[in-house]
Amino acid sequence: MDNTENEVCICITNFNKAEFIEQALKSAISQKFNGNFHVLIIDDCSTDESKSIILNFKNNYPDVITAYFNISNLGLIGNFIKICKLAQGKYISFLDSDDYWIDDLKIQKQVDLIHSDNSIGLVHTNYLVKTGNEILPEISPKPPNGHIYDRLILNNFITHSSVLVKKNLLINAIEELEKLNWSNFHHNDYPLYLMISIKTKVFYLNQKTIVYRNLDSSASHTKNYHLKTKIVDSTYYSRIYFIKNIHNVPEKIENKIKSSYFYSKLIIACDYVEIDDFFNFLFQFLKYNKNFKHLIGSFIRIFKIIYLKFFYTNSIFKK
Repeated sequence: MDNTENEVCICITNFNKAEFIEQALKSAISQKFNGNFHVLIIDDCSTDESKSIILNFKNNYPDVITAYFNISNLGLIGNFIKICKLAQGKYISFLDSDDYWIDDLKIQKQVDLIHSDNSIGLVHTNYLVKTGNEILPEISPKPPNGHIYDRLILNNFITHSSVLVKKNLLINAIEELEKLNWSNFHHNDYPLYLMISIKTKVFYLNQKTIVYRNLDSSASHTKNYHLKTKIVDSTYYSRIYFIKNIHNVPEKIENKIKSSYFYSKLIIACDYVEIDDFFNFLFQFLKYNKNFKHLIGSFIRIFKIIYLKFFYTNSIFKK
């Protein structure tokens, strides 16, 4: 693939998302951009109709779309690394195959921002959330701009499908993560953006450019207690590894990370009526949380969960 003259490469990885991939590809090729852009998609051995849909788009837009079909399944992180290394262009933009863009000028706006300030290496945007047939705005505090590592280590507020990043920063971050055995982090995007945020300024474009699908089938929305806690664990261990081995933070921030971790585990244990775990996590949460106002707010939420469990399901004292 020789697309070295393309200024932007839009990268899409896919595995069994035939239901959504057409909308994702349509939104990518509909971009209006002053320079050249290309769409690169890699399918990771899908067993649904993904391949035929991708080939149809590739045949209809041969100058815009390049497609690869893995011979063996590489997994989430392996396929992500592969597409990043194959991508050609000064800037790389990501789009998950079950999401789609709603702003035809998305990549133009992001490139313009970087051109206006070369110290910016990554631009991400606001987004909408689609659950079933309902589309709603994401309600969360506005993310910071600039050198955001100390904030990003506390909360992953970068939405993957909204990102446009300088290719050289992306590749450098990937090479560093590969040396650390990336698979240990159990994430493809969060460790990457932590690494990039150490090296460059990050800018948040407060415009809704994408629709993020909130799928019941995704791991983050599992109903299984142990799997849900495992996801929280993997994020926490990634954060601790970073601050201990890659880029440290003040003790105050480290304590916030630990407090947030045990609070998340506490809420899950409460919600799933895991009494032994609940009291264990409560002790750890109190150990690291020194903010009285935050403690009050946390306990109000916990009591609300207990109240609902007791009065509506009568399950809080089952054990």
